[in-house]
Amino acid sequence: MALYKTRFRDIALREIKEHLKLTNRKAQLDKKIADKLQLAQTEQEELDRINKVLKVIDAATDPKETANPLFAAFRYLMQDEDCANKETLVAHDDGRLKFAKLASDGSKTPKMSSVSSPKDENIVLAALTLGILELEGTDAPQIIAASSPVPAGFCIVPDRSDARWNSVSQAFYSALGEAKGMEDLARLVLPILAEEGNADGRGGRDPEVMVREFAEIMRELVRRGVSADEIQLRRRVNEALNRFQHIDEAGPYTRVATRDNGINPPDLEALDRYNLVPENIRLMGVMFVSAMFDEIRAFQCLDYCVEASQRGEIVLVGNNDVGQWLFNYWRDAPNRLSDLERRTFLSQTIGVPGGEPGYSRNENAQPLMLHLCSNVSKLITQYREAENVSFIFQQRARKAARDLAANLSLHGYGMAYYAAGELQKQLNFVIDVLSHPEIRANFGARDMWQVCDQINTLHLPGGPKNTLKYQTLATCGTIITAWLANNAHHIMSSTGQLLDMGEVRNPSPYPPGQKAITHPNDFDFVNACELYLSEYAIPDTETNQYAAMRAAEEQPSRPIQMPSVVQEIVGDIGDLGIGLSRH
Repeated sequence: MALYKTRFRDIALREIKEHLKLTNRKAQLDKKIADKLQLAQTEQEELDRINKVLKVIDAATDPKETANPLFAAFRYLMQDEDCANKETLVAHDDGRLKFAKLASDGSKTPKMSSVSSPKDENIVLAALTLGILELEGTDAPQIIAASSPVPAGFCIVPDRSDARWNSVSQAFYSALGEAKGMEDLARLVLPILAEEGNADGRGGRDPEVMVREFAEIMRELVRRGVSADEIQLRRRVNEALNRFQHIDEAGPYTRVATRDNGINPPDLEALDRYNLVPENIRLMGVMFVSAMFDEIRAFQCLDYCVEASQRGEIVLVGNNDVGQWLFNYWRDAPNRLSDLERRTFLSQTIGVPGGEPGYSRNENAQPLMLHLCSNVSKLITQYREAENVSFIFQQRARKAARDLAANLSLHGYGMAYYAAGELQKQLNFVIDVLSHPEIRANFGARDMWQVCDQINTLHLPGGPKNTLKYQTLATCGTIITAWLANNAHHIMSSTGQLLDMGEVRNPSPYPPGQKAITHPNDFDFVNACELYLSEYAIPDTETNQYAAMRAAEEQPSRPIQMPSVVQEIVGDIGDLGIGLSRH
């Protein structure tokens, strides 16, 4: 089989993703300019860099240029390994690796000539090395457009002033050494994978391989002691391939393999996840907003407007809608949640103090929220200060997210969902009334927050509240819970990265109809965590204390239904250590 025809699918897919990321970021910065917003110096430099890069990419035809930072760094470093008259990796065409030969014709400037049928060993070494880099999650420096082509002929190069250049160089030479150590076996394995990946069968014209999967299988074969002399190599490759693709054709009772395979533990990641309920988590956003409205006494401000309207102290001109709203609100008082009932639900779901006695309070919600925000803040600080980001792991932040999500999911069962729907209606009504021009005019206010300030200061005990603080906390709580709900499946995974740091550094613009409080990206989530800590005035010196490891609470994935008699017995005994308690 001619390996130069092999299409490495993940290279092609990542190229599309990285190109889209560049165009989205350009659109985001261009929109700021169109909206007459001043760009920061770093943003202007970034826009100039992206414009130059995209201009080079759009102009390049044969060979095509790349938008993938890892591929750009990889081929740049690979050219150091190739001397004159040797094939050099220069590009890829929809995942098919393209090589050129640097041939000296006696002139001062050597010329590159395209190689139509590159050697198999060059393709194998390049694909395996790149696959190892992908497998290790190597973070490459940003790309720039060189003022003149490098000797190998391409113009998109890694930014060597980027702090990630040293780490990607170290990772490259480590991966290259590992790949060269497996080179003899790899030359036999890649053709087998290419045949297995043929959409039109063995011997077809469109073989496909994933470089990441190639590297995984090579490591697995080497770990099991398979060498280039293996007689049944195809069988060993297919066994490894089936294992990584979760294929078990022999049935459930033949998973303990023979020879050197040993005992294969069950893959718990392939089972159904711990039963997080995204909707239970998402409804907590309404609870956070309601709790913050309680803090600024927005509900009491509305009650004051109703009472003042009854006494004729609020001047409403003519037959307007806000007068009818206030009358309807007064008339329907028996049919809506009272202040005590509202605080009871807030206490049960997010642990706000108050509510009716006899109901259990979710005391762990706020500590878990601060634990998550502190871990995310600490993670971002590590990325900001680290010289080699390849050695930064996100599992502590993942556990913190998992603990909070599990807690909120558990306390979102029962009537909490319906209470959240009712509270959302009340919140919207409060906003509509306090933001109404007639109400604002009576208090000389520009917005509903100033209305609350006026009423709290002049008419309610306790004085004014910091409305900006609680408005920010409400928004942050909504964004965090929405991100947890949208990423519930990802949070419960034990592998992979929790946050896409590329998205955190360069967030993509929102698709039409989406916004941060409903579809937050990783940047919104990180920003909300940092703001949440800031508004609670958690100093940097205490962030590590809140981020310290803590054991997850013993709790089921959903409330356990018990007869009242059993509840009384459990209440007398105390905690049984299995997540059962009286409440």
